[in-house]
Amino acid sequence: MSDHEALWNATSQLLKAQVSEGVWYSTFNDVVALASDEDSLRIQVPHAHVRDRIVTRYRPLVLD
Repeated sequence: MSDHEALWNATSQLLKAQVSEGVWYSTFNDVVALASDEDSLRIQVPHAHVRDRIVTRYRPLVLD
């Protein structure tokens, strides 16, 4: 497992514990880690609607 995958796995477990099951499956379940460096984690989402939902509703939670 790559560093970015391990980072996303750890982050996603924290997120999963903080959002409802419906939110998890509709928003985060299909997110994939692409790359990371010391300051960021790049993810891929299945479509723009999911990206917009994460940015507008869950960005602070993801950043924490």
